[in-house]
Formats: sequence, C-alpha cells, structure tokens
Amino acid sequence: MEALCFQHYLTTGALLSHTAAQAMIPGGIELTASDYTLGVFDFTGEVMRFGITMIALGGVGDESGEADRILLDLRRLREEFEGLNTYSTGGSLGKDVDRKMTVMRQSVEKVENAVYDVIVRGSEKPKGWVPDLEVRTEEG
Repeated sequence: MEALCFQHYLTTGALLSHTAAQAMIPGGIELTASDYTLGVFDFTGEVMRFGITMIALGGVGDESGEADRILLDLRRLREEFEGLNTYSTGGSLGKDVDRKMTVMRQSVEKVENAVYDVIVRGSEKPKGWVPDLEVRTEEG
C-alpha cells in the first residue's frame, strides 16, 4: 500500500484513494480500510524522505515549489489523521494508529524544521547542504 500510494503521489501529486488502490491489487485480494489507513501512514514517511531530498537539492523557494507543496500535503494528512476516530471500530487499529501517528507527526516536524532552516539560514548554507533530521523537543 505504501509503495502504491507513493508512486501515485509522485505521478499525480494526490493521495491514492482506497477505491483506486483496491483496483490496483490483483487476484481479488481485499484491501481492508485498516490496511489502507496503515499504509497511508507509512506513505507519509516516504513523502518526508522525498521532501528532505528536495530541500537538500534546493527545492525550497525554487520555481517549482515542490518542497513547499510536500510540506503542505504532509500537514493536511496530519490534520486529517488527527480527526480520525480509530477506536470506534472495536479492532486493534487504534493501537497501531497511536504508534504510527507519533511517527507521522515526527515526519511532518522534520520537513517543517528543514524548510524553516532553509528559510531562516538559507543564505548561510553551502550548496548541497543536507538538513539536520533530528526531531527537536522542548527539552533541547
């Protein structure tokens, strides 16, 4: 699911829907809502890595605006996921979502911090600079 979503995102700039993903899976294998949702969570990590690469290659502030768009897309996904009620299904999805939500938030923060670093200190960075991917906390 993660790979299908990422490939679709790279070619269309949009999230692959559950219906479209189901149509891409061969052999009548059912794509459950839980599998789709967890796959989309994993997809956000791929988008984060892609965004960091775009930033390192000069994607922030360039004419394409690719890194800026990636950040906006990740923020939108975070907002949508935070609005989900995953405990009403009675299954184990809620526990998996808690763990994946934490990782997804860290991915969004990494891209935010990289974008901010380029904006604030962009002129100080040498060409080919790669941002620090450490997640910053209030403690340090």
